[in-house]
Amino acid sequence: MEPARQSHRLRLRKQLFPVQRWEPVISNSVPSMIPFWIRIKGLPLHYWQDDMVCRVGKEPGTLENHELTKTTARVQVSVDGLKPLIKELIIEFDSGEETSVTLEYEKLKYHCSVCFSLLHSKKKLPEDKGGGKNLEPDPKDVTN
Repeated sequence: MEPARQSHRLRLRKQLFPVQRWEPVISNSVPSMIPFWIRIKGLPLHYWQDDMVCRVGKEPGTLENHELTKTTARVQVSVDGLKPLIKELIIEFDSGEETSVTLEYEKLKYHCSVCFSLLHSKKKLPEDKGGGKNLEPDPKDVTN
């Protein structure tokens, strides 16, 4: 048996538990879909229609719901927490025009503001993500 695959038993309060060495592999069976409400910023007002808001909402993940008022366009989307967040989109309209819209995730606390991953913060950015540079935390970086 390989040393990395060895398993042991742990007795805790008269109950046995299998213990295995941790491996940095995330199983496909681990739930990774996270629901977020996302505000859509930069969409021209004359395109504030249900079908357009839903079209934008389908880009970052699975569209669950949407809300469109005179002041706010937002969507509820389930996103894969193992993948980087989509923060900006280029939307092409039927007329051929294009515009950039920003996606603002509500109640999003800790994530990497460099690569938009939910798996680490900017302070703990893996070296290969920063182009091999050791990035110092920016005091203005409120996303940690």
